[in-house]
Amino acid sequence: MANRSYAQPLLAAGVVGLAVTCFIATAPMEPATGRALEAAVAVGKPPPASAPVEGAAASAAPAAPELYAAGADVGRAEACQAEFARVVTENPIEFGRDRWGLDAKAKAAVDKLAVVGKACSGSKIEVQAFTDSQGNRASNTRLSLERAQAVKEYLVELGLSPDQLTAVGFGPDRPVASNRTSSGRARNRRIEFRVTRVESE
Repeated sequence: MANRSYAQPLLAAGVVGLAVTCFIATAPMEPATGRALEAAVAVGKPPPASAPVEGAAASAAPAAPELYAAGADVGRAEACQAEFARVVTENPIEFGRDRWGLDAKAKAAVDKLAVVGKACSGSKIEVQAFTDSQGNRASNTRLSLERAQAVKEYLVELGLSPDQLTAVGFGPDRPVASNRTSSGRARNRRIEFRVTRVESE
């Protein structure tokens, strides 16, 4: 009789212990990547390492640091490109007809772009200028180059390295809208930026 009185509590404790063990074994694990990985790539650092694993998996070789650096460079370049595009869309650089000088409004727009350029240290930034198709093609190409150079020179005045910047004029090439309407021509008269490299620091 005494043995039976001990058997039932022991059996119950065993069932509870088995249930807890099964719950722990089947609970989903939170991945080590995700937002932390995105943030690491954005600032050019290697992604966070997951916890060490015992057994055969622990002998797997970690990714080479240079691969992390290459991935970080690509991620930073894409982030810088997106930020340049956002700022220039919100603050378009406009020029007077047949003019390439920067007025106060255009300088205010470039001021904001300089902040992006400084944040993207180690980058190569191409200042690209475009015109509409009205007028002589050669004149438009020359005008677009002068506008790109004006933006570049002002960025240098604001503290960016001249080695970081290049100026290119495409004239009426690569239109983004129809040149048959005034609104389309206005859209084609634009400044764009292309980030070609951002080196890890």
